[in-house]
Amino acid sequence: MKMVIKWKPSWMMAVLLVWMSGHAPLAVATSAHAPVDVHALSGNHLKKAGTTALELEFKTTRGKQTLDVMYTVDEGDKGLALESSDKVKLLTQENGIVKDTVQLRAIRPGRFYLNVFITMNNQSHIVSIPVQIGPEMQTMQRSSMGVQSVDSKGQAIEILPAQETSR
Repeated sequence: MKMVIKWKPSWMMAVLLVWMSGHAPLAVATSAHAPVDVHALSGNHLKKAGTTALELEFKTTRGKQTLDVMYTVDEGDKGLALESSDKVKLLTQENGIVKDTVQLRAIRPGRFYLNVFITMNNQSHIVSIPVQIGPEMQTMQRSSMGVQSVDSKGQAIEILPAQETSR
């Protein structure tokens, strides 16, 4: 007898893959996707290192709902630290909107991400909010050798032209 196991990725597997890869996507959609939008109202562009308040707005089309929210930052980059509670329970108003403020400490210049894990009625949604510390680097600049750019962590890189040789 031959046994076939069908594997269907769950939202927990998506979270595990994000955690293991060390890279956070802007959003992860799953079959049990919570219909909640979140965006930064203010505080996601800091001129220099220090502590700031990032105001977030959560919005759902389902009216009054309870949201379990967990915040994380990528600890490997050491550019952004979470200063407030990492877990909160929010209750949306009748219009489906609720706001929360997260305290962040900017450590060094670059682009970093606040990861927001939202659970509502056993459905989940993950969003990464970009936080820019210091000036944004130009995405493309010409140099004498190649093209200067910036990687996903805000580090300067130079893309050099390839040279084909034969032996």
